[in-house]
Order: sequence, then C-alpha cells, then structure tokens
Amino acid sequence: MNEMVRNPSRDGEDCDTEGFCFLSYYMKILKLYRSLVDQRLKDRGVHQSYQQLLIILSQHPNISQKEMARMLHISTPAITAAAKKLEREGYIRRLVSEEDNRVNRISLTEEGKTLAQTIRQSCREIERGMMEGFSENDKKEMAGHLNRIYSNLSRLSPEDRKEGVDKK
Repeated sequence: MNEMVRNPSRDGEDCDTEGFCFLSYYMKILKLYRSLVDQRLKDRGVHQSYQQLLIILSQHPNISQKEMARMLHISTPAITAAAKKLEREGYIRRLVSEEDNRVNRISLTEEGKTLAQTIRQSCREIERGMMEGFSENDKKEMAGHLNRIYSNLSRLSPEDRKEGVDKK
C-alpha cells in the first residue's frame, strides 16, 4: 500500500509517495508558464501551439513537415495546417524538396526569424524568474530528473517503438 503524504499547495489533498501529484504539479507549472509566454506575445497574435514550431524551425532550418511532426509528437496533417497558417502570416516558407517532390520543407522568413528570437527571449526571461533561488546544483539535478522522466516516457511511446527510435 502506498504511503500518503500531505501536499500543502493543493488545499491539503493527499498524494501518495509514488508521485501521483507530480503530474498535477507539472500541469500547473506548464499552464502558468504558457500563460506568461502568451501574455508577453499577445500583440504578435501567435498562439502557443505555433510558438514551439517556430523555435524548432529556428534550430532546424529546412526541416520536412514529417520530421517536424515527429519532433513535436503530433500528426503530419496538424503540421500541414499550422504551416499553412504561418505561411499566410508571412512567418514561414514551404518549399517542395528538390530530392523528393512529395516532401515539403519548411523554413523561416526574416519576419519568422525575428518572431522566433522574440519567443526565445521571452521564454528565457520567464525561465530566469522561474528558477530564481535555485542553486546551479539544484538546476543540474532538476535537469537530470526531467531528462530521466522524458527518457522513461519515450520508452512508453508507441510511435517511438514502432519507428525504432531509441531515446535512452
């Protein structure tokens, strides 16, 4: 039987020691983080679902839509829809691959590069505030724990197992 612990930040709700409140903490943090990013970017009109796509494009220019979908763990049609919207708004360009005309490659326009930099800067500022009071050692330990959680979840992902992706 799992031992119950008191979680003071959730109005006294009981949690077991196997971490079943962890997901709740994570969801609360993520929701607040996204809200803060959205507040900072509201004048740009870019929804949070597009922000990560723009950041990845800034790191991986000319990525295929299929590769982008795999990186974001979403469907290729979802990437296609997002790409169409971002292309209409002038943030990205979609080009048919020279090697394979069935493949669309995505790259940022100058306006998209500027927006990706703005998103990245906003995220850094929020992250600095979020990590205030943590030592460098605390940050390294937390990063290690989060990487381990990601690895554990990746091993559970049916898409990754099907495609033979090893995330260890």
